[in-house]
Amino acid sequence: MNTGLNKSLADQRKAELERISLELIKKNEELEATNRALFLLRNIDKIVLTSISDPETVVKQIARSLVGDGGYKLAAIYVRNTVKQSLEPHAAEIEGEQEVSKELQKHILASSISQRNSASVIARSTRDLFISSSDHLYEIMQPHLHPDDASDIQSKLKIKSIYVCPLYTRDQVLGAMVLGLPDERNKLSFFDYDLMERLTTSVGIAVDDTL
Repeated sequence: MNTGLNKSLADQRKAELERISLELIKKNEELEATNRALFLLRNIDKIVLTSISDPETVVKQIARSLVGDGGYKLAAIYVRNTVKQSLEPHAAEIEGEQEVSKELQKHILASSISQRNSASVIARSTRDLFISSSDHLYEIMQPHLHPDDASDIQSKLKIKSIYVCPLYTRDQVLGAMVLGLPDERNKLSFFDYDLMERLTTSVGIAVDDTL
């Protein structure tokens, strides 16, 4: 009888310790995400506050920081051309196998997107002012990249999903930011969404200041 009771108490303690351990892991992950977000936003603020006036240099530094400090596999920034009514690529930073990264970078930097293109996820995101996402690189890059090539590149670079964030300030569309998440990040947390919203503002201000 006592043996059964002791086993039951031991099982309860074990279950409680496992619950506490899982809670601690979750809190540590949230703290890590918060610290990563703050560090990234501080670095982007530093870039914005520098005396650099060349827009190409500014957006390239921001894209580099998004990949290096933010943990994204891909960061691309498109700036709106009001005359052509298009979104023009100004920066693309990719982490991964060098040859594959350069191939994707080449395609991105050649991918001028008409804002009238209703099939483009990037164009729709800037039109609706809403963060869009896709698990398929081709849906983001069409028609500039063949579906098979896009799938192969995405697999080699281990990009899980791609998010498109509109850049705007004072109700004016400035462009779009494309972010690729690594395979190990199965889903976005509240902190990831919050970071993207804040990045939309910070990067939007940076782009606006250089136009």
